[in-house]
Amino acid sequence: SPPVSGSARSMTTAPTTELVARPTPELDGLQVVNICMEALQEKTANAALEVCFGFSSDRCRAAVGGTLEEFVRYADNPVFGTLVNCD
Repeated sequence: SPPVSGSARSMTTAPTTELVARPTPELDGLQVVNICMEALQEKTANAALEVCFGFSSDRCRAAVGGTLEEFVRYADNPVFGTLVNCD
């Protein structure tokens, strides 16, 4: 497993502009979190939420309606909204 670093970018193998939209077996949990957080920081809100949706579990998807559109609507709340374009 890769060494832990303070930089989220060091944990991903692809530049942010090439983020994967869904999980792969090669990614560990920390890499998934870093990919989602980088997307939330650097992409448009809808593109970032699409990345997060791609990594969400079936249970999470079902809880918010099951579709990307419902997930985006759900994410339009003060708690989740603070993560979009965060520093």
